[in-house]
Amino acid sequence: MSRNSTATKVCASIVIYKQCPETLSTLINSLLHQAEQIIIVDNNESPSLSPTDGRIVYFPNNENLGISRGHNISFQWAEKNNFTHLLTFDQDSSIDTTLIEKLLQAEHTLIDQGHNVACVGPSFIDPRNQFTAPFITLSGWKIIKKSCDNENTNFISVDYLITSGSLFNLKASKEIGYFDELLFIDYVDIEWGLRAKSMGYKLFGICDATMQHTIGDPPLKLRFINKKIPLHSPLRHYYHFRNAILIYKRPYIITKWIVNDSIRLAIKYFVYSFFAPKAKAHFTMINKGILHGVIGISGKYTTKK
Repeated sequence: MSRNSTATKVCASIVIYKQCPETLSTLINSLLHQAEQIIIVDNNESPSLSPTDGRIVYFPNNENLGISRGHNISFQWAEKNNFTHLLTFDQDSSIDTTLIEKLLQAEHTLIDQGHNVACVGPSFIDPRNQFTAPFITLSGWKIIKKSCDNENTNFISVDYLITSGSLFNLKASKEIGYFDELLFIDYVDIEWGLRAKSMGYKLFGICDATMQHTIGDPPLKLRFINKKIPLHSPLRHYYHFRNAILIYKRPYIITKWIVNDSIRLAIKYFVYSFFAPKAKAHFTMINKGILHGVIGISGKYTTKK
């Protein structure tokens, strides 16, 4: 579908924080060829951009309000201005000029097939190692990873999609609700996806829509099992463990998901606490995150908590 369609209006949202100017500029230029409007939400402590293109709406927050609040600003603006879809991005993504067209085509096909679609998203490749990340879904009592290379379909039903590159149907999001701002960052996409599914909506990974996206720091190499593990800062691991426990308490998070995810969380606890660089810092922040999750502390982390 062309960008000028009167039936479908796509707005793109980019939340930035300590961004790489070159990467951000490339993403913006790609989106200017596809989206009708671009919203940039600036979570830096002071304004870091001076957009000159009239199709860019700029919100400087003058503080880090988190990825959830950042995109919620865009959800609200897009709905107010009668857009039908919102395409959300982190600042670490790179796309080609066919992404929106492919995602819209996939959504239209899925809707024609009778699916109640809330969100579709691309397959993504980490440019540092050319690894194509699988899609995640719960099957029985096991969370499984689905690779486009092993699936005989362009559409993979998933439990959640990463925030970056996801195309949200704004009609559906009005019923489902926005991102949970109490989570701030991490598990924001997981919580939203599981909430949407609990309400009868579906999310799909689209194999022929691709992008490049960098997650976290360079992965941790574990030689004894010949595997690379995603690695973030100790603060991000605080949010990761805290928010996992916070959403486990939600009534729409099913027991099968909690059991599987908590097992994965336990493995991450062991790996990050003993094998990550600056393991002591990771150990300290992870344990603080677990404690805060148990007692119900949420929002942005401060040393006073």
